[in-house]
Amino acid sequence: MTWPLMNLSELCQIKTGKKDVNEGNQKGIYPFFTCAKNHTYSDSYSFDCEAILIAGNGDVGNTSYFNGKFEAYQRTYVLSHFDKVIPKYLYLVLSNCLKDKLYDKKLGNTIPYIKLGMLQSFEVPVPTIKEQELFISIVESTFNYIEDIEKKSKQNLSNCDVLLQQSISNALSKPIKSWNHNTLGELLNDKPRNGWSPPAKNHSNEGVPVLTLSAVTGFKFDPSKFKYTSAETKADAHYWVKEGDLLITRSNTPNLVGHVAICSNLESPTIYPDLIMKLVVNNDLISTEYLYYFLRSKELREIIKSSATGANPTMKKINQKVVMGLPIQYPEITQQNIIVEQLRELEGQVNILSDIYKAKILKLKELKKSVLHKAFNGELTKSKGVAA
Repeated sequence: MTWPLMNLSELCQIKTGKKDVNEGNQKGIYPFFTCAKNHTYSDSYSFDCEAILIAGNGDVGNTSYFNGKFEAYQRTYVLSHFDKVIPKYLYLVLSNCLKDKLYDKKLGNTIPYIKLGMLQSFEVPVPTIKEQELFISIVESTFNYIEDIEKKSKQNLSNCDVLLQQSISNALSKPIKSWNHNTLGELLNDKPRNGWSPPAKNHSNEGVPVLTLSAVTGFKFDPSKFKYTSAETKADAHYWVKEGDLLITRSNTPNLVGHVAICSNLESPTIYPDLIMKLVVNNDLISTEYLYYFLRSKELREIIKSSATGANPTMKKINQKVVMGLPIQYPEITQQNIIVEQLRELEGQVNILSDIYKAKILKLKELKKSVLHKAFNGELTKSKGVAA
């Protein structure tokens, strides 16, 4: 048995907030839902109801539930005045499938977004109210159990990152007197330059590869993260990358801005985008790999994140001046190579452990989908003897 499908517009009222993100106040008393993963606060409120909040750009499809007085950003969709559905039921459905189903429908390149019509026509399975009540009870209790395990696994994964970053900091942040001290700009052969993002009209299914921001995010270079462009290019332009180039993200979410990665495994001439800078390292003074690890140290990450600016709380930026002024400490090349080899070996061991936890988290997410699939087909409620 499957439940009938209804468009979201038939089940609730859908509108957007009216406030700009700058109107928020972290010390305010009312939750202010923007398109960030976590809400901020506001001194005033425009809504007083039971609602489901959906991010319309940035973290598209991120879903929250709230009942009471709150404020909403102009690109946050507010679902309220529910009909034929219990709000908690609808929230469970949307929070566990909306992001995945909207993934291929998102618009925009730098900051993805969705339009109102995409939500209005989104189909939702709608059982009877009695089945919805049982659905909520079964799914919430099952999800609570799964999420408890998932939370512990994510904490263990986070601990791996903390261990690696602390190890990097211990190796690089306590130099002896003979170590050199320079700004990053003094260790480059040229000033950092932003890449080039070809016009959207030139996006195509073949042509010249253009890296995306995610190719560098996470401190690991991923050559598979690119889009093609048919735009005309110049062979002698600055925006080409090659094996061994060090890239740094100049714009991203607050915790991801300033991520670095070394280009590797490029299969053809590739362009890096405007949201990324290329660092042309003077290898007579400092090795690219040593600088890569140094820029990952806790101390440098704190400097980079605190220097990032921007009115949009979901996207922060660092400029050329910030990057060139970063303080770098380094020994002579032979000692740099020894440190790099030690950190490379440690990172390999940590990555093995991280992969185990990532696989476990992925299986738990699949288990959630399996539970929802059975619930949508009425299998869970049927086993409880609830009539349709």
